[in-house]
Order: sequence, then structure tokens, then C-alpha cells
Amino acid sequence: MHFDLGYLVKSKVVTEHFPVHAMEQERDKIKISWAAYGNRLSWGFLTGNYEVNMQPLNFIKDYYGSQFGFYFAWLVHYTGMLLIPSIVGLIIFIIQIV
Repeated sequence: MHFDLGYLVKSKVVTEHFPVHAMEQERDKIKISWAAYGNRLSWGFLTGNYEVNMQPLNFIKDYYGSQFGFYFAWLVHYTGMLLIPSIVGLIIFIIQIV
């Protein structure tokens, strides 16, 4: 499906429009950064050393804006903090089964 934005602006159906995504090179920088840091960030969750590998968050902030960057940073922190209670819960679960 194709929308003619020029026509929609002329007919005053749309008053303004903005591109959703940044330029191609910005997307490529995010993909390269995730390829370089994604596994280390995931492994950091398991070892508790996830704050060292926060580099992809800078690209997320640059690509989507500071609100989304902060949201993803919060998710990284929240997930890391939930690992401790999940380990305790897993131990209790195994004790109950045995």
C-alpha cells in the first residue's frame, strides 16, 4: 500500500509528517554495536557484571531518543536485580520438589 504524502498535505488531511526511523547509517551502527556487545550484555546478566557492557544503550538513545534509552537502561537494571530473587526462588522450588 502506498500513501502519497504530498497529496495528503495539499488536501489538508495531514498537516505534518516526520520520519519514524533515523538514517540508514544510524541503523547500521546499532546493528554493529549489538553484534559486538549483545552477547557480552546477555552474559553480564548472568554474572552480575551487566553494567560494564552498556554501550548499545547509547545507540538506542541516539536512535530512538533519550526516553527510550532510559527505558531500556531501566529494563537492564530491573532484569539484573530480578536475577537474585529468581535464584532464591529456584532453590526453594527444587527443595520443595525433592
